[in-house]
Amino acid sequence: MAKLQDPEGIETKTVLKHLTFDGKDVLEIGCGDGRLTFKYAEMARRVVAIDPIEESIEKAKSNRPKNLHHRLEFLVGQGEKLTFPDQSFEIVFFSWSLCCTDIPKMGKALDEASRVLRPGGDLINLQPSLQQPFSNGAVSYLVQKKFGTSVDDERYRQSRLVLKYLALIEERFNLESR
Repeated sequence: MAKLQDPEGIETKTVLKHLTFDGKDVLEIGCGDGRLTFKYAEMARRVVAIDPIEESIEKAKSNRPKNLHHRLEFLVGQGEKLTFPDQSFEIVFFSWSLCCTDIPKMGKALDEASRVLRPGGDLINLQPSLQQPFSNGAVSYLVQKKFGTSVDDERYRQSRLVLKYLALIEERFNLESR
């Protein structure tokens, strides 16, 4: 039996508690197989979801519900090399991906996110949280060290630091931590 990820829907509830996707153009960076994408895509006007792993994108495309074909596009791509025009999206969503980016590339990925984000748009960074249920979420993986080496802990820390720097020092984003 496959293990369910976030069976209580905490990821989606938390994101939707703080912003709406209704009628917006969304770029999701690091969509994987579309697990999270499918939970909000129906609300958005348009979603472009990218991931660097071709197999994940193929799985996402094959699982895409027919009612989302007209508004949801899956592409192979990397956050630090976006091919979209400036100010293309109202929401840029790093779904468990900024913290998985090599530390030197995080800044470039956020530069690209800033470039394609419309003025007044929202940037979301979803990464492991202590609010997830122990048995089904990120905490159990962290405790059991299933995310890999301690490099991952450093990446989580670095992704938070780079966001704080861009928000507080360069004033590119307004920072809200939830």
